[in-house]
Amino acid sequence: MTINANLSLLLKLNLFAMAIQNRIAIANSSFKRYKMKTIKKMDALLQLILITIFGVLVCLQTHEYFYLSYFTVGAIQFISAIAHLTLKLQVADKARKYYNISLSIIIAGTLTFLNPGFLLYYLYFLLFFSPIMAIYYFILSWYELIKLNERPLAILK
Repeated sequence: MTINANLSLLLKLNLFAMAIQNRIAIANSSFKRYKMKTIKKMDALLQLILITIFGVLVCLQTHEYFYLSYFTVGAIQFISAIAHLTLKLQVADKARKYYNISLSIIIAGTLTFLNPGFLLYYLYFLLFFSPIMAIYYFILSWYELIKLNERPLAILK
C-alpha cells in the first residue's frame, strides 16, 4: 500500500469514528432528556395528587389535615427544588432562579429570626406566604413539563 492509500484509509476510519461519537452523543442527549422528562412528570403528578387529596381532606375536616397537608406538600416541593438544583434539571431558568432566591431568603430568615418575638411574626407571615410559593412552584413545574414536551427545535428558539 502506498502512503496515499494509508492516509485515505486513516481518514475514512477517523470519519467513521467521529460519526460513531456523534451518534453516541445524540443518544446520550436523548437519554438525558428522557430521564429529565420522566423526573418532571413524576414530580408534577405527585404535586397534583397531593394538592388534590389534601385539598379535599382540608375541605372535609379542616382542623385535622391542615398542618399535615401544609408540611407534606411543602416538604415534597422543597425536596423537588433541591433535586432540580443539584441535578441541573432547570428548563425555565429565570422562574426557577426567582423561586430559589425566595426559598433561600425564607431559609435565611428562619435561621436569622431565632428571637421568639420576631420569629412569631415571621412564622405568621410564612403561614400566608407559603401557599403562594407552593402555587408558584406547582405552576412552574407544569410549565417546565410542557416546555420539555415541545419539539426540540421549538426549545432552541
